[in-house]
Parts: sequence; structure tokens; C-alpha cells
Amino acid sequence: MSQKKTAAEAGTLDLSFNGTGVVHLPFPFSQAAIPGAVYALPDSKLLVAVVGITLQNGDIEPAKLVRLREDGAVDDTFDIPFAENWIFSPSQLQRIKDSDGVWKGWLVFGRARQSSNSVLAVAKLHEDFTFDAPFGDGGVVFIDVYELPGIEEGAKLVNRRPDATTDESFSGSTGRGGGLSGVAQVGSSIVLADTIEFEFDNLRGVVIRLTENGSLDQSFNDNGYVLVELPGVEHNWNYAWGVGVQNDGKILVSGDFQLKDSGHPPGAYVLRFTQHGKVDSGYASNGVFTLARQGQWCSLEDITLRADGGIISVGYVETEGAVAGLAIVLTSSGAPNLVFNDGKPLLSNFPEHGVVWHHCMVQADNKLIFTGWGGGRAITVNSSLVTARYLPNGQLDKLYGGEGYTVFNDESGRDYFRNSTVMGDNRVVVCGFLSTTPAKGNVVRYLG
Repeated sequence: MSQKKTAAEAGTLDLSFNGTGVVHLPFPFSQAAIPGAVYALPDSKLLVAVVGITLQNGDIEPAKLVRLREDGAVDDTFDIPFAENWIFSPSQLQRIKDSDGVWKGWLVFGRARQSSNSVLAVAKLHEDFTFDAPFGDGGVVFIDVYELPGIEEGAKLVNRRPDATTDESFSGSTGRGGGLSGVAQVGSSIVLADTIEFEFDNLRGVVIRLTENGSLDQSFNDNGYVLVELPGVEHNWNYAWGVGVQNDGKILVSGDFQLKDSGHPPGAYVLRFTQHGKVDSGYASNGVFTLARQGQWCSLEDITLRADGGIISVGYVETEGAVAGLAIVLTSSGAPNLVFNDGKPLLSNFPEHGVVWHHCMVQADNKLIFTGWGGGRAITVNSSLVTARYLPNGQLDKLYGGEGYTVFNDESGRDYFRNSTVMGDNRVVVCGFLSTTPAKGNVVRYLG
């Protein structure tokens, strides 16, 4: 494997983590090798959600939560399997609070399947990692989108983009970096976002809100879900990638769309809904912020909320096959934040083969961490895990990795990005896997 070398400490591999800065999967007790999501715990341990697999004898090794000690060793006192009869591919881990702001438990969100049909799945656990039994079926809810009221049979979750060049054997539940969807908490409710395919060229993002017990929240758009429609924007399709919930319960969704009857490449959007699932016309322009650039495909893949009510959203811009990371910062009203890059979209034109940002995070010192997939949208020998650090004004922090960014490339296979987290002391953890047979996973930790 190769790693960008620098004399600077921040952004270099943390050698106190397994002696190399990298922990490999599968773990000794398991054949499952793909880390779907990672979360930094307050005691410097890491929580890793591992994707379930089908074994050679046809049995299922279920998805599970594994805990790593600060030195990278597996905590053998902790092993939490879930969705035992499903192939569950977790894409996000989130800690949740009660109405008084006290930590109360965990959400594990992603896709699950028993045959070829893919469904949304969310597991809810108490703070001590016991399952919240009243939530769905013993702590896990499965949602088949065509069973949503008013959705016709045949509708399904999007597996991948119709024009994607991703290796077919790794598309679907384990493909796209960071997972296909998002999860957020609003009060005692849970908000999910993903994309439904009705037919070719007819795709819509969907936002679903669940009650505390996992049932559809009928107070949300009168049926528990809302399809993404961009007000004033006639378009063929849209994807929903990122989701966030503000303190007032309003829901933000990001993604991309293609204008109707247009030869232009897709544009990106951020849309805000009220607590009741209606488009919030007071946000940006009639409820939606859009970004379209002549001759360029734009997408916003993730949303992170700021303390001031604004957001950071990241993704990519593709121009004739060349890909650059994209980042925008908006105020609480949906206007460009003039402090960040003078209010303009920020492009990351590195490393050599480009990057797609899939996740954005804020360090304790308010510096911004962007993580994602290097090498372009397609998986190639150039695919890598890329991490960059920016100052709050949008300038690249050259103290990080010596260049402002770092690249991890495991040369034994093609790297897929899955997830990332920031620890309390600003150390950054990124996880992904390789397109090898059998698969091999990596959890990588950098000094902060």
C-alpha cells in the first residue's frame, strides 16, 4: 500500500493504531470483510458496523457491530449481530438523543435483502447496545418502498445509476461509497432518505419519517413519506443522497436532478421540507437551492448541519470524465455563506485522478474534513480513499498531510470508500474495502 508522506504530523497515519495506522478486515472471528460505517466513541474507541454476507454453504453471517480499542485491537467483550436472516449492508451509524438532549441510543441504517429485492433497514438500540424491542420487529424495521401507501407495485430502490461504470459485482448493497441513503433524527422520530426507481428515467428521491416505534409517521405529509419534487424546476428525475434535520424539525435533502427536455448534464440541489413534509417556500428560491454548471454534471452527496443553522454539502462536479470534489456552504435561509470561499462553490482539483466527496464533518476546532473516493466515479486501479482538511473560510489547510489532503491506496485491490468519522481529539478515521475475492476491508486512522 502507498501513503502520501509528509513531515507534518496531522494527516499522517496514526501508528498507535495497530502499529501501522490501518486495521484490516475480516476480523479473526468472522468472514465478513466490509466495514459499512464507523463511529468515534467518547473513550477513543471506535464502533464499526460490518456488512453481512452469504457464506459458501448458503448460511448468512449477519451484519454486526464491532468495537475497536484505541490501539486498534478488537474488543472481544463486544459483539452485536442484527438482522440475522437478512444480508444487511449498514451505511450509517448515528447516536441519538432524547427530548432533553441526553444520549439515549443508536441507529444503524442501510439496505437489506433476502433475495434480489432490496429494502431499507434501520436498527435501533439503547445506549447499552441492547435492542429497542418495541421498535419494529425486535429493534429492526424493514421498509419495502412499493408497500408505501400510493406507491405502485414494481417500484424499487435504485441499485446504481443507469449509466454508472462501477464493477457490477460490487454494485447494489456494497457499491456506491458511503451507502445510497441517509438517516437523521428529529425529536423522537427518525428520518430516512433514498431514491425510488419507478421506471427508466423516472426516479424520485423519497423522504420517510418513522415514529418512535418504527411505524410510518402519519403527521408527515399525511402518509409518512414524501417524494422529492423540485418546485419550479421541470425535471426528468432526481436522486436523494444526503439528509439532515435542523433543530426546528425542518428536513434538508441533497442530491442531483436532470432538467426535462434538456441536453445539459444534471445539476445539484438542496431542498428543505417543513416538519409536516411540505416544501418550505421560505428556503433559498421557493424552497430549493440549485447548482447547474454548463457542460458539467453536479451532485451533492452529503449534508452536515452547522451550529448556526446553516449546512455544508459536498459531492462532485464531472466535466468530460474529469471529476473534482464539490463543496458548498449555505446559511440557515439557503443563501450562499459569504465567509466560505466568498460564497462560491468550492472545487477540489486533487489528487491526480480526481475525487468524489461522500462525507463532510466538522472538527472540534471548526475545521472541515471532507472524505471520499479518489480516482473518479468509476472504480479503477486509481481508486483510493481521500481525506482533506479545509479552514472555515474554504482555504485548504496545508498543515494537514503537508498538502491539505492525504490519499490511501491499498495496492492489493481497487479501493471503495464507505464511511468516516472524526474523534474528539480531531483524529480522522476512514473505512472502505477492496474489490478482491474474497473482499478485504480497511479501517484507516490519521493523526489530527
